[in-house]
Amino acid sequence: MTGARLKVADCLHVGFLTHHVPSARMADLLAALCDADDPAAVAAAFHAEPGEAPLAALRPAIDRLFAGDDAAAIVARLEAESGDFADWAQSTAAGMRGKSPTSMAIALHQVRIGGFLPLYNGEEAGAGGSLSFEECMRIEFRIVSRILEEHDFYEGVRSVLIDRDNAPDWQPATFEAIAPGAIEAHFTTVPARGDLVFAAG
Repeated sequence: MTGARLKVADCLHVGFLTHHVPSARMADLLAALCDADDPAAVAAAFHAEPGEAPLAALRPAIDRLFAGDDAAAIVARLEAESGDFADWAQSTAAGMRGKSPTSMAIALHQVRIGGFLPLYNGEEAGAGGSLSFEECMRIEFRIVSRILEEHDFYEGVRSVLIDRDNAPDWQPATFEAIAPGAIEAHFTTVPARGDLVFAAG
């Protein structure tokens, strides 16, 4: 929903990565892998700890403030946050207010149904989806196909890359104005050229 980028330590923390190898050691890693009988042992030997993950300290706030399926309520909770996490929460909310409400609602629904993070810090993700990789990619294809037929993608390109006014006119402009069923349609509508098909075997 936020579009925030994860740094290496955070990627390890959430399970996107299993090992971190500094770019300066990539050639050595490649050479070692070419001669290896046990690639996992090589990866472990080259692994370098990147330091503490900033997300680890934010995890309690993230779990609490981003709970549920209501995107508007999530932003409202961020804006209302007080205490130790207030600065982070309000900065996050301000950034989200500039993004397409439709895109944020789609992203939230994707995470809820897809289970894109099967592991989080070594623990099962718990409630959420259990779609296969192929199912997730098929849904992603449906979403992208539909987005390319709508207004907001092109408006985002215009505001950031063409006119560079950073003043997008999202349609709809608020979560509340999103039509009933509009988000779900991104997941269920089969593109005119058909669904994504995977080769057998």
